[in-house]
Amino acid sequence: MRLFVAIEIDDVLRDKLVGVQTKLLDPAVKLVERENLHITLKFIGEVPDGQVGQIRGALRNVKMAPFELDIGGLGTFPGGDRINVVWVDCKGSLAELAANVEAALKPLGFKPDERVFSSHLTVARVKQQPTVLLDAITELKDVKIGRQTVDRFVLKRSTLTPTGPTYEDVEVYTLVGTKRV
Repeated sequence: MRLFVAIEIDDVLRDKLVGVQTKLLDPAVKLVERENLHITLKFIGEVPDGQVGQIRGALRNVKMAPFELDIGGLGTFPGGDRINVVWVDCKGSLAELAANVEAALKPLGFKPDERVFSSHLTVARVKQQPTVLLDAITELKDVKIGRQTVDRFVLKRSTLTPTGPTYEDVEVYTLVGTKRV
């Protein structure tokens, strides 16, 4: 089973993100489907079905208070004139939550990500380097999407299909404690 840990985006912000995506239309660009818009905290990868229960249990140990998340501002990976991914910036306590997820999974033998956690939400993947896209990204670099409270995270299953990935919730985890601002 292919798994990852994510934050879901509320419907109002999803609609605003789709509005931003309409400005990125280009034959070289594959937009992330509205229902698949999320923030990845940890990509776990393929695991045996028998290990899923251990992962579910380990993630129940993540303790953190809810927090506010601000979404806005477009960027790209890897950067410069080369574009593989178009993303929207996310500001909040995502790095702390991602570190807590990493710590919960470490006793199960999952290695921490080698890259430093980057708080972002992928909105498009780029197959070849279009020139029109650079203008749209420059125009949207300071776009404001909105704010939402993060009070849960989700263990998700990813199934790869010829038309793209499909995601389903394996378990939803609630953040409890004094709300952060």
